[in-house]
Amino acid sequence: MNESRADTAFPAQVRYGHHTAKVRSANGVEGDLCVTSDGSYFLRVADAQAAEGFVDYDLRHSDLRVRILDEDAVFYDLGANHAPLLDHAPATLGLTAVET
Repeated sequence: MNESRADTAFPAQVRYGHHTAKVRSANGVEGDLCVTSDGSYFLRVADAQAAEGFVDYDLRHSDLRVRILDEDAVFYDLGANHAPLLDHAPATLGLTAVET
Protein backbone atom coordinates (compact mmCIF):
# COMPACT_ATOMS: atom_id res chain seq x y z
CA MET A 1 0.00 0.00 0.00
CA ASN A 2 1.98 2.99 -1.26
CA GLU A 3 -0.81 5.51 -1.53
CA SER A 4 -0.49 8.66 0.54
CA ARG A 5 -2.91 9.05 3.41
CA ALA A 6 -1.92 12.65 4.17
CA ASP A 7 -5.27 13.95 2.94
CA THR A 8 -7.34 11.21 4.60
CA ALA A 9 -9.74 12.40 7.28
CA PHE A 10 -10.19 9.79 9.98
CA PRO A 11 -13.42 9.41 11.94
CA ALA A 12 -13.17 10.57 15.57
CA GLN A 13 -14.06 7.09 16.86
CA VAL A 14 -14.32 3.59 15.42
CA ARG A 15 -15.27 0.09 16.54
CA TYR A 16 -11.93 -1.75 17.03
CA GLY A 17 -12.72 -5.36 17.88
CA HIS A 18 -15.15 -5.20 20.80
CA HIS A 19 -14.08 -1.69 21.83
CA THR A 20 -14.82 1.89 20.84
CA ALA A 21 -11.51 3.57 20.04
CA LYS A 22 -10.61 7.24 19.61
CA VAL A 23 -8.67 7.80 16.38
CA ARG A 24 -5.82 10.18 15.47
CA SER A 25 -3.17 9.96 12.78
CA ALA A 26 0.25 8.68 13.79
CA ASN A 27 1.86 10.04 10.62
CA GLY A 28 4.83 12.24 11.58
CA VAL A 29 4.83 11.24 15.26
CA GLU A 30 8.25 10.43 16.72
CA GLY A 31 8.83 7.89 19.45
CA ASP A 32 11.18 5.20 20.68
CA LEU A 33 10.93 1.57 19.67
CA CYS A 34 11.37 -0.39 22.91
CA VAL A 35 11.57 -4.08 23.76
CA THR A 36 10.19 -5.79 26.86
CA SER A 37 11.95 -8.49 28.86
CA ASP A 38 9.91 -11.12 26.97
CA GLY A 39 11.09 -9.82 23.58
CA SER A 40 7.93 -8.05 22.42
CA TYR A 41 8.17 -4.53 21.01
CA PHE A 42 6.22 -1.35 21.72
CA LEU A 43 6.41 2.29 20.67
CA ARG A 44 6.92 4.90 23.44
CA VAL A 45 5.66 8.38 22.50
CA ALA A 46 6.11 11.48 24.66
CA ASP A 47 2.76 12.89 25.85
CA ALA A 48 2.72 15.76 28.34
CA GLN A 49 -0.92 15.00 29.21
CA ALA A 50 -0.22 11.38 30.19
CA ALA A 51 0.45 10.67 33.87
CA GLU A 52 3.93 9.23 33.14
CA GLY A 53 4.73 11.82 30.45
CA PHE A 54 4.53 9.19 27.70
CA VAL A 55 2.22 6.60 26.15
CA ASP A 56 3.35 3.07 25.24
CA TYR A 57 1.64 1.65 22.14
CA ASP A 58 1.49 -2.06 21.29
CA LEU A 59 2.58 -2.61 17.69
CA ARG A 60 -0.06 -4.13 15.41
CA HIS A 61 0.84 -2.42 12.11
CA SER A 62 2.07 -5.07 9.65
CA ASP A 63 4.39 -2.98 7.45
CA LEU A 64 5.24 0.23 9.27
CA ARG A 65 7.79 2.47 7.54
CA VAL A 66 10.59 3.51 9.90
CA ARG A 67 13.33 6.15 9.77
CA ILE A 68 16.17 5.58 12.23
CA LEU A 69 17.28 8.82 13.90
CA ASP A 70 19.78 7.43 16.38
CA GLU A 71 23.54 7.91 16.05
CA ASP A 72 24.03 4.90 18.33
CA ALA A 73 22.19 2.56 15.92
CA VAL A 74 24.38 0.24 13.83
CA PHE A 75 23.71 -2.63 11.41
CA TYR A 76 25.81 -5.78 11.90
CA ASP A 77 26.38 -8.43 9.22
CA LEU A 78 27.43 -11.68 10.92
CA GLY A 79 27.88 -13.59 7.68
CA ALA A 80 26.19 -16.65 6.21
CA ASN A 81 23.59 -18.51 8.27
CA HIS A 82 22.97 -15.53 10.57
CA ALA A 83 20.29 -12.87 10.31
CA PRO A 84 21.59 -9.30 10.02
CA LEU A 85 21.25 -7.30 13.25
CA LEU A 86 20.39 -3.76 14.26
CA ASP A 87 21.88 -2.94 17.66
CA HIS A 88 23.75 -0.26 19.60
CA ALA A 89 27.15 0.98 18.35
CA PRO A 90 30.26 -1.08 19.15
CA ALA A 91 31.49 1.36 21.83
CA THR A 92 28.12 1.22 23.64
CA LEU A 93 28.21 -2.58 23.64
CA GLY A 94 31.89 -2.72 24.62
CA LEU A 95 32.84 -4.56 21.43
CA THR A 96 36.45 -4.62 20.30
CA ALA A 97 37.78 -4.01 16.80
CA VAL A 98 39.11 -6.90 14.75
CA GLU A 99 42.04 -6.35 12.42
CA THR A 100 41.31 -7.24 8.80
